Amino acid sequence: MNGKPKKVSKLVSGAQNGQKTGQRNEVVDAFRGLAAVWVAVYHFSGGAGVGTFGYLSVTIFFVISGYIVPYSMMQSGYVIAAWPRFMLKRLVRLEPPYLASLVFLLAIGVWDTFFGVPPTWTAVQILGHLGYINAFLGLPWLNSAYWTLAVEFQFYILMGLVLPLLRLGNSLTRLVGLALVACLPLLSLSRSNATIFPLLPVFAIGCLSFLVASRLIGWRSYWVALGVFSAIIFKKHDADVALVTTGTAVLVATVHIPRIAPFAWLGKMSYSLYLLHIPIGLGVISLIIRISGNGVIGIPSIATGLAASLAAAALLNRYVEQPSLRLAARIGYGRERAISPNLATPNSAAPIETS
Repeated sequence: MNGKPKKVSKLVSGAQNGQKTGQRNEVVDAFRGLAAVWVAVYHFSGGAGVGTFGYLSVTIFFVISGYIVPYSMMQSGYVIAAWPRFMLKRLVRLEPPYLASLVFLLAIGVWDTFFGVPPTWTAVQILGHLGYINAFLGLPWLNSAYWTLAVEFQFYILMGLVLPLLRLGNSLTRLVGLALVACLPLLSLSRSNATIFPLLPVFAIGCLSFLVASRLIGWRSYWVALGVFSAIIFKKHDADVALVTTGTAVLVATVHIPRIAPFAWLGKMSYSLYLLHIPIGLGVISLIIRISGNGVIGIPSIATGLAASLAAAALLNRYVEQPSLRLAARIGYGRERAISPNLATPNSAAPIETS
């Protein structure tokens, strides 16, 4: 099961294209940026027209997290004893932009009170955001996009505990363990987004690509397992989700592209754009509709909302997200950087911090 295919396409794998350890995975950057734009268009268009399938961008983010988070942890020499520091690192990296966007939403609510529009949120609802527990409390998020952050946070908790297990045993035991996790949602018909449970196979397929990219499993094992995981996702979700998750997993694990400046920039902005596109973009589009008196949301309105969102995201990224990223990078695991021999080869795609 560990054998490598005799022939590999010239398009696949950073290894075959001469990608060296230490390079950024430009495919991941591109996917993150395009997914953030796609989900913004989905919300701006009301899920119609050009944004019809934009909801699938969320699954792209989850697959990327399943791939990048364990990869980055392993290259940083993660061990189970470092779990508290790992969680601190994630919080320092992601919380400041998130909290800044939350404060912005509260400021909008306060501003609206001056025009006779009372805020609809409560103190308990606001506090729930601090622990990502609104869904458990049955309270709405101030920003509907926040539900994915709660799921991501659960993944960080889980991966911090599970990653050492993925390094034990051999290829077969790793695959069996990951497959069992992916199969768990089949035991329940629930699709509630309050927990990571229904989305375990989506994250697992990203982890599968991490295993093959880090040479913890072989390529033949990867392709067989990929088909199994895709079937699980199809069964639990639908064909669209299965197609997008599988395609994303394969591309991030196999394809190497040169740096494309616009895609790289979008990837850099993706987290801030995701946080702000609803209050900023939808706010701008609503203003356009009120001024024009035309209730139809057309391409020009969507483009304007997207441009405003990107401008706001650039500011949030520069003044909040980038300082947070640099501070998080200073938090180590209290030991020398220990790259696995599997990751130290030119065959490895280099990880980047995920959002």
